[in-house]
Amino acid sequence: MNNLPIIAYIGTGAMGKPMIFKLLRLGYSVQVYDKYPEAAKTVIAAGAVWYDSPKEVAKNADIVVTNLPLPHHVTENMLGENGGLAGMKTGSTWIDFSTTDYHNTQHIANEAKKKGIYSLESPVSNLSHMGVDFAFMKTVISKTKCLH
Repeated sequence: MNNLPIIAYIGTGAMGKPMIFKLLRLGYSVQVYDKYPEAAKTVIAAGAVWYDSPKEVAKNADIVVTNLPLPHHVTENMLGENGGLAGMKTGSTWIDFSTTDYHNTQHIANEAKKKGIYSLESPVSNLSHMGVDFAFMKTVISKTKCLH
């Protein structure tokens, strides 16, 4: 057992998959969910653990990452009865790598704050093939207060 945070990753598609592989290679415990279970087969084979909903994948995680194509996908996966926020614990962190918009992210971040959950808006930069081919990305993160 290691002391690394447990990561829940929502979105195992073209951008999420190489990042999950990288996290697994670095020794992180990675829990995954995707709307399309077949998209997660290769990361599960590599050691990621499958969960049946965003809420379930988020339950034991210290960090929940969303990496989804559109703003409404992020909303669907983070809010509501079976959304990631419903499963997240106080003091955990949500990081959004998705292609989204500021207002959508702010709305979800405000809901997270009510539960004592930190939020980082961190849209992936660089060309998508860089992330896919090399698990390489550059992120821009903003925060209003230090996490630790």
